[in-house]
Amino acid sequence: MRTYNVNVNGVAVKTTVTDSVSFVDSFITELILSCNYTNSSSSRPPIIGFDVELTESAIDGIKAATLQICSGSRCIIIQLNKMRANNSVPQSLINFLAAPLFCFVGVGIFQSLALLKREHGIECRNVVDLRLMLNMAVASGAVELEPKPLSVVTGDWGAENLSMEQIQSAASVAFSFFNFGNLLVNSFK
Repeated sequence: MRTYNVNVNGVAVKTTVTDSVSFVDSFITELILSCNYTNSSSSRPPIIGFDVELTESAIDGIKAATLQICSGSRCIIIQLNKMRANNSVPQSLINFLAAPLFCFVGVGIFQSLALLKREHGIECRNVVDLRLMLNMAVASGAVELEPKPLSVVTGDWGAENLSMEQIQSAASVAFSFFNFGNLLVNSFK
């Protein structure tokens, strides 16, 4: 497990890369405790940026290698490929994603969730795919997207140690989904 401060558009996003069940458990506990439901002026669930990176092999086909979740300036990159090898996906993660307390936002999120369900039995209850809204925002010039470098797109997401470029990209995407999801929610208040 390693923690990095990733700069995303001037924001330091504390990003941890892990395959530790106990760390995932404590991260999810902290995230849940950080949400103040009793004094919330909004009935909307907190937004969580969500993304999955894939790996492909001739033997196993396409698999979910990592799962990124981001809330505020805190991101976790969970190395599912290592957990799968040990049959140890945390129950806290399964429960967290299935709970209706949060709204998980991402692009292509339904395809990612189909993989997670098939591989790990993970289901997610409260999901919004941002693809259409993000495409409209880009087309209107309201949002600018930087394409991922080819080295990141074709990189080995199932590697024992992710490159700094992969970590920066994964954190940036999850943080961007979190921000864009919050922007949309606040625009409908």
